[in-house]
Amino acid sequence: MACKGVVVVPERPASWPGDGAPGTQRVANRAIVCHVVDALRAAGSTEIAVVGEAESLAQMRAALEADAEVDISYLEHCGRTPILDTLLAAAAFVGEEPCLIHSAAGLLGQPLTGLAMLERENADLLLLLHRSATPAAELEPHTERLLGISQLRMSKTRLSLAGACLFSRSTLSELTAQADRLPAAARLSALAELIAGGGRRVRASLVPEWCAYTGSCDELLELNRLVLDQQRPEGEPFEQGDNRIEGRVVIHPSAQVSSSVILGPSIIGAGAHVANSYIGPYTSIGADTWIEGVEIGRSIILDGARVMHVGGRIEASTVGRRARIIRNFALPRGLRLHVGEAVEVVLN
Repeated sequence: MACKGVVVVPERPASWPGDGAPGTQRVANRAIVCHVVDALRAAGSTEIAVVGEAESLAQMRAALEADAEVDISYLEHCGRTPILDTLLAAAAFVGEEPCLIHSAAGLLGQPLTGLAMLERENADLLLLLHRSATPAAELEPHTERLLGISQLRMSKTRLSLAGACLFSRSTLSELTAQADRLPAAARLSALAELIAGGGRRVRASLVPEWCAYTGSCDELLELNRLVLDQQRPEGEPFEQGDNRIEGRVVIHPSAQVSSSVILGPSIIGAGAHVANSYIGPYTSIGADTWIEGVEIGRSIILDGARVMHVGGRIEASTVGRRARIIRNFALPRGLRLHVGEAVEVVLN
């Protein structure tokens, strides 16, 4: 049986770097939200809606339509009471059908199986949990009691809510009909309590990994890893020529690769030029980039960037669109940097 999919654009944290709505950032050469839509479709969601504020929705639409994702609904909410407004906006779209709700800015480390998960757990609301080392993300005590969970307090990681959950048939519509019983700033745990109080079954399932982008480059690199770990090359294999290509490597047919070593999982985008270089695992090379004479590992190089003869290995890095990292052999020697606002440069 199919279920409807709802993609929720999260609020921007106070420390947000200002580079677009959460979920529009690119990993594995696509916006995070595009990978979310893929996951929902693979889980059986035949109809998908994106819910958010007007400005965020416009950015989401641009990212999805650039990826040829056009058969998607866009539902606007005012943002005064984020969770309630989101659910109320989604309720009319979902109707009495089961649904899968997923953050636009995060990804699970495993495929979703949609309704099969609900049926296996015998749940009306299935919350997905993961282990997190972030103290602020841990479950509240009353949520632990609701789910029948007890944790060791001395553990380095704690159970936290992932940004995805599943509602069985008619559960979301029943919940929104009782929205006036909830405070404006209600969290997901309060919604779960209301559902359980009405006699519905609230269950939890542990997933191995969840990562969401909240403004950190490290989070982007982790999301990039999650996507590349699950990618499967399709179509004709790339002609190796004088290259050495090993593992799950996706190279766009229009890319030019010569005299290079490329290890998967990795991806090289359309129109990219890679020459005399080493591209290590968990690296995404964007469209129309120029990579020459460099070693790159576990990094994200965005569209149009040029990285040439830098004289050292680039590791665990993100390089923005149309950025230029080059080595100047002219004297006097020295670092010549043009660094924008909130950019981090680490030198070894």
